[in-house]
Amino acid sequence: MYMLILYILLPLFVSASVLSNNKKIIYTFSAISAIVLSAVSLYLLSIDAVVQFSINSTLHYIIISLDTLLLLYFAYIGFKFKSLKVLCLALIQLFLFTYGETFLENEIFSDFYADKLSFFMLLVINLVGSIIAIYALKYIEYEDCSQKKKNLFSFLFMVFYFYYEYGSYLK
Repeated sequence: MYMLILYILLPLFVSASVLSNNKKIIYTFSAISAIVLSAVSLYLLSIDAVVQFSINSTLHYIIISLDTLLLLYFAYIGFKFKSLKVLCLALIQLFLFTYGETFLENEIFSDFYADKLSFFMLLVINLVGSIIAIYALKYIEYEDCSQKKKNLFSFLFMVFYFYYEYGSYLK
């Protein structure tokens, strides 16, 4: 359980460090985070257990609401920019999400469920995603905008990257 807490809090700390202007700190924390998260993934993969638990019902409904708002936003962007692919995929996902939450609610007994396959996928995502994150931080340096905007973009990118992978384990 402590490994999972580390898995959730460490990325938030690293994402916050991106807001500093010191590039050495940013790259050091990013590399350390990649190594630690990969090590935690290897450890979780090595144990032969299934991890499952439920979250507070209020938090559960907040997550459902945020997921729905995000899908509606994607549908809006698809409509606004006349992107049929984005609009269709957002609406299909919104339909499936609503169907799952409405009719399959009683089929799932826990909000968080991770088995050996989940931990293996987490390891792959961490290895590939960490490489992408480190290169993206270097790439953003060459963009023509203020340092404050670069830091904000890097922060949001790191938060999105690290927490997107955890969202797949919530039902």
